[in-house]
Amino acid sequence: MAMLQNKTIAITLLALLVCASIAIVFMSNQTEENDYLSAQKIEALREDYPIYDKDPDFVTTVPLSFHDVFEGVDSVVIGSVVEALPEYSLTLPLESEADKAVDEKNKELGFDAKQEFVQYKLKVEKLIAGEAVDDEIILSHNAMFVGIEPELKPGMELLLGLSKGMNMHEGKYFFSRYGTYYIVEDDYVLPAYEDQVSKTLTGASLTQLIDTIRSYRND
Repeated sequence: MAMLQNKTIAITLLALLVCASIAIVFMSNQTEENDYLSAQKIEALREDYPIYDKDPDFVTTVPLSFHDVFEGVDSVVIGSVVEALPEYSLTLPLESEADKAVDEKNKELGFDAKQEFVQYKLKVEKLIAGEAVDDEIILSHNAMFVGIEPELKPGMELLLGLSKGMNMHEGKYFFSRYGTYYIVEDDYVLPAYEDQVSKTLTGASLTQLIDTIRSYRND
């Protein structure tokens, strides 16, 4: 009789352990799925980490989707902004009659072939996807998009989709609001631009963002 009771107790304890394990796994999964900053916290952080959703008055732009950006960029990295560097200028070559015609039209509008470019120094902390980059790289974008593209400040930690500069921009990397994510306290993320996908990642964990990006790539 005692043996039967002991066996019953052992089976009951085993069943309780199994149920507890299932509950822990379930709670862990729920935590991952619901691991977001609160709406109040996001609103407060947006004071320092704003959304860039305006278009320039002088150019018609076509928004890039999350898929377009992270499937197409050369590299995806995590890094911290070291400093803003002085702007550099380039005179764009006019190689065809069409280029010259556009240049003449631009001059009428107050633009010319000489273009200014914003640049920042970024310390790369981790490669997430794509081609390897140096430990320190130069980020750039056309100065005409100041106020349209994110203003980066020293100490900001970011996840960025990067495209290699070509020809006169050799050695630099272009970035845009569409592939820029601020990494805020406790490794949560805020996109610099919200589309259908990135909006669902507003306030999500950095891990969730990385997993989503990797699901779009074939690296």
